[in-house]
Amino acid sequence: MYSLTIRRHAFIAHSLKRDVFGPARNLHGVTLIVDAEFMAPELDADNTVMDVVRASRILKDVLAEFHYKNLEENPALASEITTMEFLARRIHNGVAARAASRFRGRLKISVRESPEAWAAYEGEVAAKRAPRRTRA
Repeated sequence: MYSLTIRRHAFIAHSLKRDVFGPARNLHGVTLIVDAEFMAPELDADNTVMDVVRASRILKDVLAEFHYKNLEENPALASEITTMEFLARRIHNGVAARAASRFRGRLKISVRESPEAWAAYEGEVAAKRAPRRTRA
């Protein structure tokens, strides 16, 4: 299995409004370090897993939803508990949707909040299907 990993960061603010999260219940800032690992059993015609520039741009575009933002002010996230695990899946879905036209394989998104703690989500990137034509 071949792999290519892209790393980017995002500065976020959020709170995890449940007692189980202790002091993280309160609004706090975090620098997320996000790795996107693209994996494929074979290289493409250009001997790459994925174009590095394209992969980097995709991850940057997906992280723009979070970067320098309070996640609680984002209507799509306001009712969510924005844990590292949740964010890993959300970022995975965004990257996979944007990469599907040029990449087939597995994608693993790792989200690090600190040197001691990180979470990940991994899944297949499926080809986008062409919309079905309706008969006139």
